[in-house]
Amino acid sequence: MYEKKVFYIFDSKKMYGKERANIQVASILIKNRFSVHLFVNSALDDSFERELKGFCVTKIPFPRNQNGKDFVFLLRNFILTLAVLGKKIHIEKPDFIIVPTEIALLYLSPILFFSKAKVVFRMGDAPIVDRKKGVLAKIYGLIWRHLIVRLVDINVCISSFICERMRLSGRKQAPKDAIIWNIAPQRTIKRDGIVYDANNDALRLGYIGRIVPEKGVYELVAAAIEILQKGFLIDVYVGGNVNDDVLYFTKIVEIIKKSKCSERIHFIGHVNDLEKFYDNIDILVVPSIYEEPLSNVINEAKLYKRPSIIFPKGGMIELVTHMVDGFVCSNSTIEKLYDAILLYVNNKELAHEQGIAAYESIKKLGLTMNVFEKKWLNVFD
Repeated sequence: MYEKKVFYIFDSKKMYGKERANIQVASILIKNRFSVHLFVNSALDDSFERELKGFCVTKIPFPRNQNGKDFVFLLRNFILTLAVLGKKIHIEKPDFIIVPTEIALLYLSPILFFSKAKVVFRMGDAPIVDRKKGVLAKIYGLIWRHLIVRLVDINVCISSFICERMRLSGRKQAPKDAIIWNIAPQRTIKRDGIVYDANNDALRLGYIGRIVPEKGVYELVAAAIEILQKGFLIDVYVGGNVNDDVLYFTKIVEIIKKSKCSERIHFIGHVNDLEKFYDNIDILVVPSIYEEPLSNVINEAKLYKRPSIIFPKGGMIELVTHMVDGFVCSNSTIEKLYDAILLYVNNKELAHEQGIAAYESIKKLGLTMNVFEKKWLNVFD
């Protein structure tokens, strides 16, 4: 006998940290005898599809991530989404509907408004109204404060930073609202064919994530080049899809070519084998130059006893204590990143000591499966 019925929206088509974390929550609910039905983007990619094996899944043509499509196509998908999901809600009458993105909350609002199910909004980014200016932002702000946030029964933020941004955007605190940090997400696919160049003398830096401007990969590469040109020995391993932003990646390749440091900066593609990745790096670098709400890779690095270098942005400073289990740069510049890396170049033992502290911080911060599960089950209590 199932305790509660949950509809879980997955409107993204690519597998990133946010999607892994949501899969983890769905798995916890199923383990605790919830009936969980996932509604996924019909345009999802193969890596995402493989992660969904064993789940009850319905594919829907969500009107997002449809790059290059015209308005008529998007309108058609919008109508189809409301029709299919609305019918499922009417027939199956779920107790909860979990919505993981603001854009989904917005375009699903017509059916959420009439649904008797409690809406759980998993807030993983600062509200759009908090990031935009001008007349349209003010109009959207009115819609957001007086309609959209009122659809939400329970708001779950992934960091204190996001919780504060949500409050400032007009969300009034509800009894069940919660802050639940992501823990290191479990992966279905755990092996890859990446080969790392062994060099025991070099300080090895690692990055995993999207290769896009807001993630600061250019800043990382520029700082690494500066250090290499000063004669210091380092290797940089960048994991991620180089096609996420081709122009941006081309810009990075150009500075590498000019520097003649290509043998020390390695683009290794999508990383599945985390154990092998962390065995081949000394420090994780997460140089996001925007207000990153949180970072799953920092928690993964802690599990593998690796410290993290971060910029002082968003919710990431909630996970790293400066000079204890990592390094928090004083500002988001290439110069400060250079200084941070150079510190470890001159003292490799420091990376080892901070890596141990990073692992010990997992329990102190409550970044364990046991705590994560208890907090999420309390949301549905």
